[in-house]
This record gives sequence, C-alpha cells and structure tokens, in this order.
Amino acid sequence: EDSERQLWIGSVDGLHRISTRRFRVYDQRSGLLENEVSAISRFDDGRLVLGHNSGLTLLDGDTVERTLPFPVPDVASAYNSPVLGPEKGGDRVWFAATNFGFGFVAPNGTITQIDRSVDKATSVAAAPGGGVLMLSTNRLDRRQPDGSIETILDVGTGDYLRRVIPIDGLPHVVAQKAIYFAQD
Repeated sequence: EDSERQLWIGSVDGLHRISTRRFRVYDQRSGLLENEVSAISRFDDGRLVLGHNSGLTLLDGDTVERTLPFPVPDVASAYNSPVLGPEKGGDRVWFAATNFGFGFVAPNGTITQIDRSVDKATSVAAAPGGGVLMLSTNRLDRRQPDGSIETILDVGTGDYLRRVIPIDGLPHVVAQKAIYFAQD
C-alpha cells in the first residue's frame, strides 16, 4: 500500500493497482520490461521499482520511467528472479538476483552490481543498525554503510538459505531445513 492508500500487487500477468473503485493492470503493453512482476519496492519519493526475471522497471505514478534489463553474459543466465528490499534510509533499492548477484538501483535509475562472488543470491533486507543483509544459498553477509562486507552465517553446502528477515534487531534466516537466528 502506498501513501495514497493504493494497493499494488505483482503477478505473472503484470502489476495490479487497486484504488477506491478503480483497478488498473500494467504489463509489457504499458511499458514494463516483462509481464511477470516478482517484487515491488519504492523510493522515498514514491516511485516504484518492479523486479522481473530479467531486470527492473521504474514506475513514476502511471508512467514507466525506464526499464533496466540486467546484462546477460549468456542465454542460460537470462532469468534472474530478482527479489527487492529497500536499504535502510531509502535512498537506494537493493536487490538479489539469482544469476546477477547483489546490487542496488539509485534514484537516478543507475544499477550498481556489488562485485563479489556469490553462489545464487536469494534475498536482501535492511540490516538492523544500518547497512544491508545479503543472503545467498549458503551464506548471510552484512554490507556495512562504508562498503565493507562481513560474513554473519555460513552453512556451507548443508542447507539452502532462502530468505532473510530482520525481527527485533536479529536477522532470521529461513532455509530449506531450518530457521537460523544469526547473532549480530
């Protein structure tokens, strides 16, 4: 729900906006990068960032501001399944994309990829106390506001980490076999 009490829902058929007595669907015909919308986040100014399988779309009100396809080194990497999460402070929207890794989109629409080796990025979330939590299939890292990266949890190949959720200042990691409570 946004500041105007409109509900935004992403689906395989596009982005659905529900407001008082009005319903609208945004899809490729409306200018989205692709129909499927796997995640939605927003900048402080209200513009939406939509996650798709192959990149991002920036939406300003009813207007598609721009599409941001991920660079694709080969056809096998074409589908990235991004998951979005705003960095604390809201000036950037961070994302985890399976085959692209971690990165963020700035308010001016530029994408920055975090240059580090990742075994399938799965989730991002604002870190309690600042920075961003970056989860891959086997490791949870915290990227500090100064850009340094520290590993908080490493399960090796013993489990498949799926989602990081900060609750009461403690990162909780939902995995295939367990839920981990990472000490901060």
